[in-house]
Amino acid sequence: MKNVLVKTILASSLVASSMLAEGLFVGGEAGYYKTSTSLIEDPGLPTEKKVTFKKSHASLGFKAGYDFDMYRVYGEYIHNFKAKINFEDGAYISQKSDDILIGADYTPKITDNFKFVVGAFGGRSKMKYKVKNDLNEIFKFSGHGWKIGAKVGGIYEINSQNEVEFGVKAAFAKYKSLDNKPKPYGAYIGYNYKF
Repeated sequence: MKNVLVKTILASSLVASSMLAEGLFVGGEAGYYKTSTSLIEDPGLPTEKKVTFKKSHASLGFKAGYDFDMYRVYGEYIHNFKAKINFEDGAYISQKSDDILIGADYTPKITDNFKFVVGAFGGRSKMKYKVKNDLNEIFKFSGHGWKIGAKVGGIYEINSQNEVEFGVKAAFAKYKSLDNKPKPYGAYIGYNYKF
């Protein structure tokens, strides 16, 4: 009886996955963003002041989801490479983050092989900071938080299984243990394979 139940569940999942496979897609993307960040320098000391900087950084991401033709949903992992600002006295501040996001896009067809994309995303983010002061002391901080954002762009369908996606994104992040709210914005390009 146990064997029959396992085989029935296995057969049901194979049928369900083959029915859903038509809209499944996987993809990757690369982006180039400018991040505006404010940090408190020398927290708790009389010299405490807020430092705001804008620095560019690259990102690399992978996603998987389901395309319903006029809209799609997906999950995504993005690694944001290091953004660093150097000061005249040899001090610096650097930051990098990892994001696990879910998103939904509205994708109406403009022509036979071109779609417009507008969407929103959000999820968890982990930020890592490294600070070197003018005394050559290095401090490391990290914090978990959330990120939300929006994007607009286009999808060019090469054929029924391959497509190129491009556009611009803007986001807002907040971290519990860090007194900063980064606001990355910039352009991305990606490739999606549809099953």
